[in-house]
Amino acid sequence: MSRVSRILPLAVAFACGMLFLMGCPDQVGQKCPAATAAVGEYNLVLSLQNPSSECRVTQLPDGGAADASLAQDNIKPRPATLCEGAAPDGGLLLYLAVAGHGARPGPLLDDGGFSFSGHSDPTPGTACICDVGIDETISGYFTGAFDGGFALQRDGGVPFIAGLTGSVVDHLSSPKGPCACNLPCDVTYGLVGTRF
Repeated sequence: MSRVSRILPLAVAFACGMLFLMGCPDQVGQKCPAATAAVGEYNLVLSLQNPSSECRVTQLPDGGAADASLAQDNIKPRPATLCEGAAPDGGLLLYLAVAGHGARPGPLLDDGGFSFSGHSDPTPGTACICDVGIDETISGYFTGAFDGGFALQRDGGVPFIAGLTGSVVDHLSSPKGPCACNLPCDVTYGLVGTRF
């Protein structure tokens, strides 16, 4: 077993808390939060991007040099539910509920765009050796037959959403070091969601 290949199983230890970072066991049946209603169910497919700020393990536990990505490029599609509910200001608030990963809130943007966010406090026992926190942003646009723009229905609900397209960015950071990774850094995926 190579020195780098010993790193990758360790990366899974902290990664299952967020949406797509590394491979996690399949979990199904995510429900909408209380006081919200399902808008549709979607199959989410990701494609790994490699930005210059990509997260990498740069040091092995024995102190040797390494160069291994913390991202995974063969993620299985994940089921998700889009939910709608009332925002505190009386407007509309959406949630992206991903099986086994909770629901992330976000506003519905006037142009049919979305931005969902999530946060994981610094977690010990990671492949980076140090405690690692993750701030996740899922952003992009809904797709559908929006004639002349994205408008709410007469009852205030969202129109039929056929799918979504965008990106998932997990920003990793640590409150203290030393770390065996190039923190702060990002894990970035392209995202396509298709309605069931």
